[in-house]
Amino acid sequence: MPMMSFKSDGIRVEETVRVKICELRNLPARSSGSPKSRSAYCALNLDQEQIYTTAVVKNNLNPYFGAETQFEVPRQFRFLNVYVYDKNDPAPNGTVNGALGKVAIAKKDLQKFGGKDQVTHQRKTSLYL
Repeated sequence: MPMMSFKSDGIRVEETVRVKICELRNLPARSSGSPKSRSAYCALNLDQEQIYTTAVVKNNLNPYFGAETQFEVPRQFRFLNVYVYDKNDPAPNGTVNGALGKVAIAKKDLQKFGGKDQVTHQRKTSLYL
């Protein structure tokens, strides 16, 4: 996953990032309300700027997204973040920015993930990238 860089001779090189968001496993059930399952979606951010969201997968604790996006890197950034949200629970207590979970990948580490399937665990919930 290449990044935008600038050469010393003033030539600007624009590069792209491609991300696949496959599935989540073992989302915690809702503690109250109906239904107990989640209507989950993922948001992809460069630092705090949201650049992509998946479709909502309704009423499922193991949602499959099968989402893929590719974009030009618009600016310098520190982290590529994947947030997991429940459409029916926009700001649950004790969460990060209303999210059920977050995976943060430092810009310098993105090259390690190129062309490989990754499983990222958040407590007992798994996010397959």
